Amino acid sequence: MRYGELSYDKSANEISVGDARVALSRGESIVLERCLRHPERVVTKTQLGESLHSLDQDYTDNSIQMHVHRVRRKMADLRADVTIRALRGLGYMLVRLRGDVALHD
Repeated sequence: MRYGELSYDKSANEISVGDARVALSRGESIVLERCLRHPERVVTKTQLGESLHSLDQDYTDNSIQMHVHRVRRKMADLRADVTIRALRGLGYMLVRLRGDVALHD
């Protein structure tokens, strides 16, 4: 799966930008994959929680936020041109970046 410069290898549970790669935990992979399936669209906490729960993982709002935070940090470490933006009261959205500003229509 790919969005912007970010590539996600589901079988290896890792993301990459160019030659740089970073491994993701199982929960991080679930969050990223759900967002990658619907870039530029809102993915609710409920939807993320259902995806995490389907793997018999207990989830809370805090655990979802933790997974999102870790994925964001790993994308930033790779200098990806995408991030996961929090939309208060709605959920999360995978968006492209220009400089330090998230772009979306």
